[in-house]
Amino acid sequence: MKRMHAARIEESERLQKVLAYLRKGPATTFEIMMGCGVCAVNSIIAELRANGKQVLCYPVKGKRGVYQYELIEADQLALFGGV
Repeated sequence: MKRMHAARIEESERLQKVLAYLRKGPATTFEIMMGCGVCAVNSIIAELRANGKQVLCYPVKGKRGVYQYELIEADQLALFGGV
């Protein structure tokens, strides 16, 4: 399988926007799309992960097909001993 070519956060306004948005708290795919003016949120999340960011994804209870992303920062990982 080929590896994905991920943009570097330092060089990508798109990744910077989504990272800043997730730093405010968990957000659904739709919220990220509307708040950042981006599409293909799952691909952007994959690129953030390829850049070493820890991003969780989980379904929203009671809302079929709705997913929420949550950024876990290094200081949070240290508090809880990893995720």
